[in-house]
Amino acid sequence: MTTLLDLPRARVNRERIAKAVVADMRRQLVGRIVKDHHPGVDAESAADILDDTLEFLLRCADEPGQVHTPSRSADIGWHVFLLFTRPYAAFCERHAGRFIHHSPTDRAQKVESAEP
Repeated sequence: MTTLLDLPRARVNRERIAKAVVADMRRQLVGRIVKDHHPGVDAESAADILDDTLEFLLRCADEPGQVHTPSRSADIGWHVFLLFTRPYAAFCERHAGRFIHHSPTDRAQKVESAEP
């Protein structure tokens, strides 16, 4: 199984991550990470969590059919992004051409990015 930590971070362009969601949505997601999921985590750390999440989701979009496991921080951000169903669905359609489902298993939280 390939995990996010096993892959070189340079594979997903930093500029692409920065542009993956509009600024207003980014602020909402960062704020939600700080407020609901990690009290005591500052906005800068929450932004890093969101960047990890977007990098992971873009990798899923770029590698359909592959099994990916999010890092702990990417999974935290993913759970937050999923709460914003319409923007999340639009993100998936724009970047992957399909919905990227979150399908945890009994082992690690494994994701099959090709899942319909």
